[in-house]
Amino acid sequence: MKKQNFNLVEIIIAMGIVVVCITTIMGMFSVGMKVSKEATIKTYANIVFEQLGGFVETYPGAKDEIPTISCTLITQGDGETNRYPDNATDAAKIKKPTNGNFSTNNWTDNLDIKAAEDSCDKNSNGRAIDPQDPFFKNVYYDNSRTSGEQFSLLKVEFQTTVNSSDVVDAVVWARMWIEQVDATDPDYTSISTSDNTSVVLDEELWIELTWPDKIPYNNRVLSGQILQKKWVMEP
Repeated sequence: MKKQNFNLVEIIIAMGIVVVCITTIMGMFSVGMKVSKEATIKTYANIVFEQLGGFVETYPGAKDEIPTISCTLITQGDGETNRYPDNATDAAKIKKPTNGNFSTNNWTDNLDIKAAEDSCDKNSNGRAIDPQDPFFKNVYYDNSRTSGEQFSLLKVEFQTTVNSSDVVDAVVWARMWIEQVDATDPDYTSISTSDNTSVVLDEELWIELTWPDKIPYNNRVLSGQILQKKWVMEP
């Protein structure tokens, strides 16, 4: 019986099927890697929040470098709610648009978010908060910023060691500010201390984290790559 060979049409069809299968599999790997990286960064973000909150409460002088501003809670088009400065002066202190009113060029407009973020880089004006601390040696602030605002914008790097060299695995941007809480706010709380004196918890530390660092701030927020939480500071 004569062996039948594949003809050209059959070979082309088979090759097409193989290409489609390989492309699909590669696409699945790509999506999986993206989801995995996003989950990793969100885990990083929660670590950053805990570290920064504790840092402000315990590190001498840290609170003095975080501005007190006034904010409004804004609901954006995607249904997410975040806090935004009420005025341009406060917006400039933490390099964040007022009232959630984003322009497409807010990274480079008069607020100049990109320049402020670039200045936190260690190759520019960036200085590590504590070069001896395993975490804070990779947290940078702009040493040239106005006194009282230096810790309002921070660049947080997560590094891994590859072949004895440190490689930046992810970058998270942190903004910190303090808000006064008045008597009409549910968070305005009076507590009794051990000596029976009354202490009012009348201010809150807000920490906002955004990522990745290579895209404009506006795009980070609108794509949901933002974590904003308050840290109620104990007296």
